[in-house]
Amino acid sequence: FYEVMCDLLVMSAKDAMNQVQQDGKQSRETWELIKELDEAISLPSSR
Repeated sequence: FYEVMCDLLVMSAKDAMNQVQQDGKQSRETWELIKELDEAISLPSSR
């Protein structure tokens, strides 16, 4: 199950990055969100 979730996250991340390349300023905000999400997932919940 966990691997499936990771695959879904990777897929949506790639989709988001494709949109980033297509869009302009809005996509940069999306990229920031993705980075925050990635860090939140990578780190053990410290909040």
